[in-house]
Amino acid sequence: MNRTRSAAIGLAAALFLTGASGLVYQVLWSRYLGLLLGSSAVAIVVVLAAFMGGLAIGSWVFGRLSDRPISRLTLYGWLELSIGLYCGLYPRIQAALSEPYLRLVSPLFLVHPAAFTAVRLSFAALLLLPPTILMGGTLPAASRFLLGLEPGVRRAVGRLYWVNSTGAVRGTLLAGFWLIPSLGLDLSMTLAAAVNIAVGLAALALRRRFAEDESGVPANDPTEQPLSARTAALATAAVAISGFAALALEVSWTRLLAMSLGGSTYAFTTMLATFILGMALGSRLIASRRFSGRDPVLLLAGCLVVVAVTLALWMPLGEKLPFGFLAVREVVRVSPRAYPLYQVVSFLLCLAVMIVPTTAMGATLPLASRIAARSAAALGSRIGLTYAANTLGTLLGALLAGLVFLPRLGLQGTMRLVVVLYVVSGAVALLGSENLRKRSATAIAAAAVAAAAWTLAMPAWRPQLVASGAFRTRALDLGYAEFERHAMHANRVLFHADGPHATATVVESDGYRTLRVNGKPDASTGRDMRTQVLAGHLPALLLPGPARRAMVIGVGSGTSVGAVAMHPGVSVDAVEIEPQVVRAARGWFKEWNHNALDRPNVRVHVEDAKTFMLLSREPYDLIVSEPSNPWLAGIGGLFTEDFFELARSRLRPGGLMLQWFHTYEMGDENARLVLRTFRKAFPHSTVWQAQDDDLLLVGSDRPLQLDAKELEKRMSVPEVRESLAQLPILDAPTLLAHQMLSEGTVALAAGDGPLNTDQFPALEFNAPLDFFLSSHSRVFSDLDERAELGNKKLLLGQYLAAHPLDSKALLAMADALAWNRMMSESLLRAAHALDPSDPRAASALATRLFKEGQPLEARAILAGAADRGDVRLLRLRLDLELVACSATKSAFVRRAGCEGAISLARRLLSLPDVPPADRRNDLANLAKAQLWAGHSAEAAATFEKVLKDDDAAPKLRAAWLAGQAAALMAAGDAQRAEVRAREALALEPRQEAAKRLLAELGER
Repeated sequence: MNRTRSAAIGLAAALFLTGASGLVYQVLWSRYLGLLLGSSAVAIVVVLAAFMGGLAIGSWVFGRLSDRPISRLTLYGWLELSIGLYCGLYPRIQAALSEPYLRLVSPLFLVHPAAFTAVRLSFAALLLLPPTILMGGTLPAASRFLLGLEPGVRRAVGRLYWVNSTGAVRGTLLAGFWLIPSLGLDLSMTLAAAVNIAVGLAALALRRRFAEDESGVPANDPTEQPLSARTAALATAAVAISGFAALALEVSWTRLLAMSLGGSTYAFTTMLATFILGMALGSRLIASRRFSGRDPVLLLAGCLVVVAVTLALWMPLGEKLPFGFLAVREVVRVSPRAYPLYQVVSFLLCLAVMIVPTTAMGATLPLASRIAARSAAALGSRIGLTYAANTLGTLLGALLAGLVFLPRLGLQGTMRLVVVLYVVSGAVALLGSENLRKRSATAIAAAAVAAAAWTLAMPAWRPQLVASGAFRTRALDLGYAEFERHAMHANRVLFHADGPHATATVVESDGYRTLRVNGKPDASTGRDMRTQVLAGHLPALLLPGPARRAMVIGVGSGTSVGAVAMHPGVSVDAVEIEPQVVRAARGWFKEWNHNALDRPNVRVHVEDAKTFMLLSREPYDLIVSEPSNPWLAGIGGLFTEDFFELARSRLRPGGLMLQWFHTYEMGDENARLVLRTFRKAFPHSTVWQAQDDDLLLVGSDRPLQLDAKELEKRMSVPEVRESLAQLPILDAPTLLAHQMLSEGTVALAAGDGPLNTDQFPALEFNAPLDFFLSSHSRVFSDLDERAELGNKKLLLGQYLAAHPLDSKALLAMADALAWNRMMSESLLRAAHALDPSDPRAASALATRLFKEGQPLEARAILAGAADRGDVRLLRLRLDLELVACSATKSAFVRRAGCEGAISLARRLLSLPDVPPADRRNDLANLAKAQLWAGHSAEAAATFEKVLKDDDAAPKLRAAWLAGQAAALMAAGDAQRAEVRAREALALEPRQEAAKRLLAELGER
């Protein structure tokens, strides 16, 4: 028995380590093959098919082999050693085969889709089948070795599966949180391979110590009654169906949790780790002594039905998950040190959601293996067949869930199907029981029927809640009822569809449409229009020669595609990975993208951008890349040196690459990382600002040259001119004013440091922290070169040197660039400097300064402007006089006289044909000026006139009542002052002036 115990402990340690390395391999292979095959749904399925298929083949082949009269420990040792040797060489093997693969597949791309997919599958199989077949044989060989030592250890099969799964959890967390960001892909692969090599060598070294009976007949356990072949076959069929359902459930849960937690690489790692942990706990639980004497067939059927029941009961909570995760996350303080705690909380939340069904799922395969182990004949073969059937089921589930079920049944429909499949698998297992008349069997059957009926009767989830994007909310001050009411009333759903990669939703709110991808807004007809339109036009306008071929990466609303397609003679390839996004753009954004996706010069390709660029050999004049935010899993791959170098290789000499980037939810270090990486591939880079937080990086292999005449000619194309006018960009200098950094300053901003690469994808692992902290990078704004209007390092400065602008043109530019404080103020100062007496320039500059909190300078500027009786100018003067009049007495600010404000207010009141609302405001301003001038009685009387208007908003009336209360108090009428103050608080409980006045009265 001591020998058996030592063998069990050794095998457990080995399987724990190799379980960890196995999940590390899976994560790394997905990344390695993604560099060649891409990240499209088909490519992911191809990799998964090769991986799972290899495991299934290995389980069956080596399960049969372990029944032969051989040393199973020797077999196990050689399997592990071979896995380690192959995986250690894997990066070199893939590199050696990459070029032949590209030569073979390139002619098939876009021409023969079926052949293209077949070649990709063959390539993935060529690389992954050797190690995965070997991996599939390790658990059957180890189980067969242990079961052959002596009676009474058959429960060890379940324990081995538990230990292996626990190691897989550790491997998932290691790969997702530490190995890849710290060591990179190659070194992580080497470290994992070293684990398998060490385990293999140890097994081979210990084979003599654990000499086993190689006759092929394992020792019998006299306490267990053998089961029929029919029962074993039905159990195998049940775990095949449940394996299918388990992968479909994993795909569905991944999508739902991405819309609840956000789709960062850490969110996916957390989800996968909790899923595997639940299954590991199930396998450990079923291997314990409390279940050793139970009927394994009824246990198997019961576990499968428990999964169905818990999923059915959980189903009504699906649409509430985004709010639930948000509410619990609020307990974590937002700080860099709290980020690990946030990840732990996320892990616990996922575990709470998934723990019961996954625990029951984890018990099923060990139970099926126990049923198979009840026969002495061909034990390894039957255990191997059980593992192979389960693996084959998971393979088919992964294939169909993403490519068929989600697009056709939707997310909730797929989860309903999963519940039904678990009910079916439970029924199949129950058919193999010899105790169908037992109460437990009846209870299992009744629970299965109830779960299926409950699930199918559930109402549909509401897209406004499921795709609410609550994970971006930073301060939660609403209960669930208010959150639900706001989400339902504020957003009208126009389109909602689940695709292979993401869920696309189009909502309309306040007259604007927004495209949400997995709940995160990715395009809109509101504020995003500036960026979307400018991203399409800018490279086509700056290109040295005419654009003939263009590529747009990321369709979004289709607005950028439409902008590029407007330029004469250009052919556009629009590349989008998610087909539902294309549907949304084509169906719900036509008015804004000008029917871009159906234009004759536009071709839409539903494909991974890297794959398309790698296999599309024709050169382009310009490439526009507008992916989503790089904190999302996979998006960081479109910001790597490898991707930018690939893009450069697809550009003609002098061609332009435009890369969208953002400063919101982005820290300074990551902003520099992106800029440094982009500049490495495109040494002649400039930065343009589309709006406050949206930047456009423009790069080329040569410096940008300004051709003013050609630029104006391209901007004069009617469709282009109308499109730019909506921004509004009406002329060349306004367009050029969007450049904020020249080449030299870009180099200064980028600095020295590491790059974001495919081998070390730092951005994908660092950006989620910036998102958590709501960071905002100031790298670009701190170096903005537009403060000096004539700066010739910028294209605008070069243009102005040859084409000076008059005051009218400068004012028009300032109005178009009003969203940019610094640029607008610079233009307004230039216009005012040309003619200080011009009331238009003075008014515009004073208004800008007033908004920026500089009323005294604004007042001084207006003092020098000609007074032509303009009503807008008079009101601005009055506002500034009121500010000066109410200034606090201090050593630094002297209270100005209020007579000027009173005079201006009376002048405005004397004007004819003034709208009632404006006249009411003028009267209120007169009352304020009188109050601050010390004319209390007059102020109270004027406020009385203002209060005769009953149509004003409650908040505004409360302010007037508080003002009259102050005037009455100053006039000595405390009783009436108290009445007015209380009336003000009744209308607006937060009226601070009224509160202060009542507090003062209380002190008296």
